[in-house]
Amino acid sequence: MTRYDMLARIASQRVLWASWSRVAAGSAIAGTDGITAAEFARSLGPRLAKLSRLLTAGRYQPQPLRPMVALRGTKARVRAVPTVCDRIVQRAFLTVCAPALSDRVEASYAYRPGRSWLDAVARAQQHRDAGLRWLLRTDIDDFFATIDHAELARSIATRIADPSVVDLVNGWVAAPLLTAGGLTARPRGLPEGAPVSPLLAELYLAEVDAKIHHRYGQLVRYADDIAVFCSTMHDARCTRRWRRSAGWSPHWPNVGCGSTPRKPTSPASPTDSTCSAGTSRTSGPGPSPLRPQH
Repeated sequence: MTRYDMLARIASQRVLWASWSRVAAGSAIAGTDGITAAEFARSLGPRLAKLSRLLTAGRYQPQPLRPMVALRGTKARVRAVPTVCDRIVQRAFLTVCAPALSDRVEASYAYRPGRSWLDAVARAQQHRDAGLRWLLRTDIDDFFATIDHAELARSIATRIADPSVVDLVNGWVAAPLLTAGGLTARPRGLPEGAPVSPLLAELYLAEVDAKIHHRYGQLVRYADDIAVFCSTMHDARCTRRWRRSAGWSPHWPNVGCGSTPRKPTSPASPTDSTCSAGTSRTSGPGPSPLRPQH
């Protein structure tokens, strides 16, 4: 696909109509322009035609985000909601450009068609049964909120040939919040309410996947939950030492691993809460698994 084909396909009526269907099936909430999905639907044909013309002419501009407080368990988080128009264009972008942004490391199981956490658990069990009994686990604190915009922009530019599409994506990433006090800049992070954010988060972690996988062990990652399965404690400790020295990325100061080896009480998996951050020995088939060496 040439650089010109990319924007033309995003702006095509066929792609925009299909993208509208995805948006209409999701949240109907309005963005900062106050237009809900139901209101947008009242003049659907003319609105989509206008959107297509703006994109083709290079005059489409991402709009500010609407902050909304959402509860995740007992913790309140601020979701940043794009306008309906932005959500449609983001869906169109994903339809056209997702293959160019998807990494080729077969170790990630979140936000990918045909993959789920069940596949991550199955792969973790395969590694355990193959003899990779030492596990290094970590996650990234407040991952979506700490993604570096400049680092992400460099990754986008290496995958997308059309500069106008790159500018469009960077506009979504850096869109400000519209609050009662006016516009508030967002120097870091991805808006959690934006359709494009999960794929961009995966792109941001692609470098980590490529650096870790097969280095000292086998990587299994679900979003920002990372597990590396190793055959020996030495390899697990080498992975941890390499992580500390290389940093995986200089822009991720909050990535950390614990240092106490421990034995989980059930088979290791990326969702097993007993395999907390650190190096641990996974239990496997047999009457008496070896204890970790402290």
